[in-house]
Amino acid sequence: MTTTGHAGVLEAAWTAPTTNADGNPLTNLAYYRVYYATSAVPCPGPTFFMVASDTQAPPPNTQVTFSLTGLATEPLLRCRDSREYERQ
Repeated sequence: MTTTGHAGVLEAAWTAPTTNADGNPLTNLAYYRVYYATSAVPCPGPTFFMVASDTQAPPPNTQVTFSLTGLATEPLLRCRDSREYERQ
């Protein structure tokens, strides 16, 4: 996951998974969870956004982007790649 930010906006991008934890092809991807916090809360923490997947079976190297806007500029917003996603 890469993140950038400016004046109350966080932009995140990542490569969509193509396989399940067992190595089989992913065919039922529904959502990603983007966790965020203003402290060093362990991930996953209590605060997150659900980001719908455009496809249930992403092709290799599919980039996913998400923008979180309307943020206070202080304190620092922390994000982490949790590699968590939900299947239908």
